[in-house]
Amino acid sequence: MSDNNSPVIHFRLGEQDKISLGTLIASLKNIKGLLSDFDAAIANDPRGLVRWEVVVLEKNSPAVIGVIGEPIQRRGTPSPPVDMPNKVGGAFMRSAAQLSLEAKRTTIVSDHALQRFQRLAHQSQRFGEISVYTDAQAVPINETMLHHISQLTRPRSKSVGSVLGRLDTISVHHANEIRIWDENTNRPVRCRYPGELEETIKSCLRERVLVSGVVSFNEFAQATAVDVATLVPYGRSEDLPTIEHMAGLVTDVTGGVSLKDYLEHLRDG
Repeated sequence: MSDNNSPVIHFRLGEQDKISLGTLIASLKNIKGLLSDFDAAIANDPRGLVRWEVVVLEKNSPAVIGVIGEPIQRRGTPSPPVDMPNKVGGAFMRSAAQLSLEAKRTTIVSDHALQRFQRLAHQSQRFGEISVYTDAQAVPINETMLHHISQLTRPRSKSVGSVLGRLDTISVHHANEIRIWDENTNRPVRCRYPGELEETIKSCLRERVLVSGVVSFNEFAQATAVDVATLVPYGRSEDLPTIEHMAGLVTDVTGGVSLKDYLEHLRDG
């Protein structure tokens, strides 16, 4: 068990005596995915900074799992804040509570995270309310939350536009999709692409890219999805040539006269 002061987050999986293996695995994947999404958003790093340990595992009536966070020390990087698990767990609990109360989400909740909440809420229709709780707070994931999420997931607007960010995921499980980490919002954006772009996309994995096409926006005017028409590599600002590097690329632009005389000629002309 962890020796930090992070609270244990418990998940009571429904209200029935029995749970199938498939449902249990699907629930755990969504729970892990939610915690990872919040971790990545707060750390501003798709890898995240928290490792989650199972400290409670009960099969009474119904099943209960409890997890606690540990900061991850990555080789060659600064030590993460010791309170990082608290920040991630707190953001998760506040966001779940917000979705439970009304059709409104905190700004940290990505569409990807919203989909995971939605899957858990769908599960509650068959197996009963899922309860998420700590010593200080309890939040239900149920049909009320599902209704709120349904209201939120309708795209508010669409327009032709672009998203700039790092290409960090490629998926072909259900459709040709990539995930771009939007630099403007620090949120992941799902992008569907045509097959002819696949080789370009493979060559740009983990690189900064600009995707353009039809962009869907949420209620915060943040890009949530793109039907991709084009994708191009987009170098980092620090990779662009400096003035010193560019000096001499264009020779004799003044035609042999001094710069002062050349500027005076332009002014008088």
